[in-house]
Amino acid sequence: MNITEKCTGCMACYNACPFNAIEIIQNEKGFYEPHIVEEKCKKCKKCVITCPQNNLVEKKENKVVYAAWSNSEIEREESTSGGIFSEIAKKVLEEDGIVVGAIYDENFKVVHGILTNKEELQKTRGSKYVQSYIGDSFKIVKKYLEEGRKVLFSGVACQIAGLKKFLNKKYNNLITVDVLCHGVPSPMIFEEYKKRHNGNEISNIKFRYKKPSWTIFSMKIDYKNGSSYSNTTYKDEYIRAFLEDYITNEVCCECKYTGKYRVSDITLADFWGYISESLKNRNTEKGISLVMVNTNVGEEYFNKIKERIVCIEKTFEEAAKGNQCLRKPFQKNKLYNEFWKNYFLTGYDDTVKKYIREKNMPLKRKISLIFNDTAWIFPKEIRKKLIKIRDKK
Repeated sequence: MNITEKCTGCMACYNACPFNAIEIIQNEKGFYEPHIVEEKCKKCKKCVITCPQNNLVEKKENKVVYAAWSNSEIEREESTSGGIFSEIAKKVLEEDGIVVGAIYDENFKVVHGILTNKEELQKTRGSKYVQSYIGDSFKIVKKYLEEGRKVLFSGVACQIAGLKKFLNKKYNNLITVDVLCHGVPSPMIFEEYKKRHNGNEISNIKFRYKKPSWTIFSMKIDYKNGSSYSNTTYKDEYIRAFLEDYITNEVCCECKYTGKYRVSDITLADFWGYISESLKNRNTEKGISLVMVNTNVGEEYFNKIKERIVCIEKTFEEAAKGNQCLRKPFQKNKLYNEFWKNYFLTGYDDTVKKYIREKNMPLKRKISLIFNDTAWIFPKEIRKKLIKIRDKK
């Protein structure tokens, strides 16, 4: 049986196999994929049946879209965008629930971890632009669900789909949150990047350090000796390789989860392109979340945190303008194959030097950001005309 074709690495098959006949390995580009141990396999095809790439999960059209942010300055500052996931997670933990999401292990490998108290919540804050190792998380989630505990599971959409296929039934005590995804970067390349930045001496990594601002963020690495490295999205080699689509999984170019119809209860992202239509609700560059409420369960939990946040109803069209993955998948760089061929031949350092270039922010983007943040000073009709001019190709 071939269970690696179009594999996203969600590990539903690994969790579902009743004979422990599936191992998770890294392929030549470092992405996680299943490997069948033939001497253990009973040909039951549970893995094939469970795979969400073979059997699509039902998707729902979102009920309502918001721009939102936490009233807590700390939550907002420490989070990637507006701190909304932290507020939802806190609510679930207050109800004696469990939170499952991407965290760092002791070696700064990105894995899915189980959180049971608020003190651990900082582990899930902040985007981690690396494919996460799911491991046994789905089995653990099922155990808690069967015990009647509330579980908040967060991940990218294919991981949510994998969990749902593994569970194969509806649980009223499960809340799912998917994070909009540009495509998952290779864990192997991330390991190379860490080595180049003295991996053994790292004490923290922040992919979305909000300096100089939320929209022009930096990669930041803290070291055990108290020093740190930081560079903006236009300069850092790993962020450049990621955003220029050199190191994402090829299967992401055919993502089945882009668009308006979602697999989770709530979808979260940055509200890129947010236009400040009033002084009160202007973009102060501290972070603004895009929130798509997709189901009744999502609506229930979002309503529970409304007193803790600022939220402004928006249209799907406004949200989609700044988030391509609400319209179509990202495509690999035209030099993607050359990049990887060079990597296998000459290694990481030479490949980065050859293919990854520092950039300056384009003037058009600078002007667009200034307009978005100060649009409230213009009368509504003039603002509409300026937006049309801004959006012209």
